[in-house]
Amino acid sequence: MGFKAVNVREVAAKINVHDEFRVKHNFLRDAYYNVWFTVKGRDVEEIEALVISLAEECGVEEYVVLPTKRVYKMDVKYDLTKGVSWSNRGLEPESVPLLRELGFEEDFVRALESLDVAERPFAKFNRPEEEVVDIIEELMRKGVGRDFSGVLRERKVGFRENGMTVLKLSAKPEKVAMQLLERFPQITHLIERVVSEKWNYPIYFMVHAVTREPIEEIRARVTEIEGVEAAETIYSRANLREV
Repeated sequence: MGFKAVNVREVAAKINVHDEFRVKHNFLRDAYYNVWFTVKGRDVEEIEALVISLAEECGVEEYVVLPTKRVYKMDVKYDLTKGVSWSNRGLEPESVPLLRELGFEEDFVRALESLDVAERPFAKFNRPEEEVVDIIEELMRKGVGRDFSGVLRERKVGFRENGMTVLKLSAKPEKVAMQLLERFPQITHLIERVVSEKWNYPIYFMVHAVTREPIEEIRARVTEIEGVEAAETIYSRANLREV
């Protein structure tokens, strides 16, 4: 979602009232729509209702809602030697079951997203630790969980540049996405969106780096892919979850 916000701090504070499971990311970016955040919901209607409510509460008149159509890749890893994000993870499954379809409690799965570094991190749950491990493995097999690992705070390890490159296309998005997936392991997020008249960029991808140089190099190379009409990179200026 993108808001055109004047009082950024005030808008960010109202967005941040929602917990990180519902509104996970909230960034200030160099673009016409300058506040970008992600919203999770049961369906598009629920997401749109929340965004409309937030826009009214924040006094934002111009905004864009861009529902995810397909996730091709989502895997944030860093190569500390190269100074750029790097992951060879393959194509994400096209369809992923909902938690309620699997019979798991939402609060329990949410708790798995953020565990303390400890000798026995699963001991805090009111169930056998072996059962927790089995559940995690099942979530990963079915594509609900993508990975289970420690998470680095990117700015604390020198990764200060975060670029969202958006693409205008003359080819089918899936065809272009497969080329991106094959050629650029630096990509962490590769997403197809439902476009609107306000924002006609069906594909976007993220690259994280120590400097902007590798991000700009990738953007230039992407324009050589058949079917890519234009590529524009929008850089993050601040993580509004931290203001």
